[in-house]
Amino acid sequence: MAPPQDLPDEVIEAQNRVAVNLNQLLFAISHHQFVQARSYSNEERKARENLRQMQEEYGIGNLSLCPDGESRSEWTMSSLLKNLVFEVFSFSVLSFS
Repeated sequence: MAPPQDLPDEVIEAQNRVAVNLNQLLFAISHHQFVQARSYSNEERKARENLRQMQEEYGIGNLSLCPDGESRSEWTMSSLLKNLVFEVFSFSVLSFS
């Protein structure tokens, strides 16, 4: 399910900013660029807080973003990172076997 199109433009832009920051964070982690990942993590946190404030301002419920841009309330950053760590670990184990 794609995000509703009747949202204000600034909310859609804030959602996109969160998604971009999250993609940058995941790329940095998957390429072992941990210093950059920390910076992207801070930017993602700020973008997510900005989105939360806009949602509150417009009376919009929580719209958690999936990496594919879909809106799913059950999706969380921690579950995404757990999956990423598992994938990186699995790749490392397979690569050196």
